[in-house]
Amino acid sequence: MSRTIFLLSSPVMRQPCREISDFGPELQQRIRAVHACMVRHREHALSANQAGFADSMVLVNTSPDMDESTLQVFINPRIISSSSTQHLFTESCPSEPGKLRQRRRAIEVVIHYQDARGAGHTVIARNDLAVYLQHTMEHLVSDLAPA
Repeated sequence: MSRTIFLLSSPVMRQPCREISDFGPELQQRIRAVHACMVRHREHALSANQAGFADSMVLVNTSPDMDESTLQVFINPRIISSSSTQHLFTESCPSEPGKLRQRRRAIEVVIHYQDARGAGHTVIARNDLAVYLQHTMEHLVSDLAPA
């Protein structure tokens, strides 16, 4: 099934996502569906709700050619800390097509998350990965306020 990217006005984008506790086959199918949506729309980062799933999950691929081997899956992600150094970024969002927004983002964030099997991890995300994570994680909590 080909997935579309949901707009900010969609109900699934206007509610906080639910925490994932079942890491079985259904979750693996949802991960594949979100990834297929990313590839189809050539997006480097997508929250699960942007693909229509109200799950606390973000997929990121910072590779220019979006090689599947570089796909990163962040389940139930939480920002533990962020650098005080911030830069102003011009961001686009497939859930708000045609709009560019200026946002101040930390250039480094520490994220705690679970992988596709449920194991916990902590990662220091820098540069593009940090920006992608901050932006898509805002969708998970329905933080839709303009910059």
